[in-house]
Formats: sequence, structure tokens, C-alpha cells
Amino acid sequence: MAKTRSELLTLIKRLLAKAQYTDYPEEAKSFQEHANRLIAKHAVTGYELDGAELDKADPFVRETIDLGKGRYAIVERNNLVWLLKELKTCAIFWLPRGVRIVGRSSDVNVAAELARSLRAQGMYAMRAWWEDEKDCWVTRGWPESERLWMRKSFLDSFYSAAISRLSQAVAEESPSGSAGALVLADRSKAARGWAEANMKIRKADMRGGDDLDYIPDGYAAGMRANLNPSTLGQAQTANALT
Repeated sequence: MAKTRSELLTLIKRLLAKAQYTDYPEEAKSFQEHANRLIAKHAVTGYELDGAELDKADPFVRETIDLGKGRYAIVERNNLVWLLKELKTCAIFWLPRGVRIVGRSSDVNVAAELARSLRAQGMYAMRAWWEDEKDCWVTRGWPESERLWMRKSFLDSFYSAAISRLSQAVAEESPSGSAGALVLADRSKAARGWAEANMKIRKADMRGGDDLDYIPDGYAAGMRANLNPSTLGQAQTANALT
């Protein structure tokens, strides 16, 4: 007699628990492989495996990163949308002057902390670079509007470098085919499902960030800027352990 969906999920949870807590490596491997096969065969999602107990321990929440009305807010928003999507743990929504993060409380905390840290690093790096460069461009007669675009180009490329490194880190920490990867793969999908059921969402809120027409000198400098590697490492470590 075929198992019901509920019975199947219970079996998979037990197999994963046994694989985690047994003291014998061969047993752990056997339990893990059995769970892998069932998850793949029946297209079981992490959302199904989470269960009601997870909803209590780690509920879905939303957090908004308010970027204000400053001159760099749009550049920051566009890039943060793309960057936070690379975590693959939350649903990320585009706002006129900010970014909304929806997901499990633990995932949202990691994503929001990453966004705050990179904002601070990006602005610090841009201002330090411009302190050395501004006299050169003023002497050349560039108007403030062009100098501002130069600084925006720097900031845009700083985020581009961070996105590239984060994408690589996520790929390295998520080997294809493992039970862990399959269970975690749909976390952003689960967050999107919760958001659609509990929030009023416009189609425009789900788009990605817009591209910036950058000035080459500023963009190249931003790509060379120092980025604290522990920022992305801590975010990805938390991602891998949750």
C-alpha cells in the first residue's frame, strides 16, 4: 500500500534525523542516501519538511531596508536586490526607496545584517577613493553632475564585485544532488509563497534592480576596492548551517 504524503514526510524526517545523530559513519551514509532518493523521487520540498514546529521556532517575518532619499539610494537599492537574491533564502522585493526582505526570521536577520554591512563598507570605500580623486576631476572641469555619476559608478561596481563573490560562495557551499541542497533549495520559494498569502504585493515589487550606465573610471576603481571577506563568509556560513 502506497504511503500517504504525510507518512512519506515523516519517514524522510526520521531518516535525516538518524543520519545526523548516529555515531556510525556507514549508518549515516545509508540513512542520508535513502532520504536523498525519496526526496528526489517524490519532489519533496523544504517547505513540506519544515512543518508547523518550524513555524513556531523560526516564523516568517518581513524587514524593510529603508534607503531614504539620498543621492546614492537608487544605486544601493538596485544592487541590494540582486545581491540578497544570491543568498537564495529569502524573497526580496523592490521598493521605490528601499528593499523588503521576507523569509524565516533567522534568514532575514542574516540578509539584513549583510545589507547593512555592505552599505557601510561601500560608502566608506567610495568616500575614501573620492577624497584622493576629486581634485583631479575638478581641475579637468567636470561639473558636479558628472562627478556624482562617477561616484555612483564606483558604488555600482563595488556591489557588482560583492555579488560575484557571494554567488561563488553560495555555489561552493551548495553541492548539487545532496539532501541538504534539495531541502534548502526552495527556501526563497517558501518565503515568496508566505509573502503572497500574507502581503499585498504588486508585480513591480518583484522585479530585479535596474542597470546603471556607468563611467568607466569610477566603475574600474570600485571593482578594485577592498571588501571585507568575512562579511560574505559569515553570511554564507549562517546560510549553510540553518
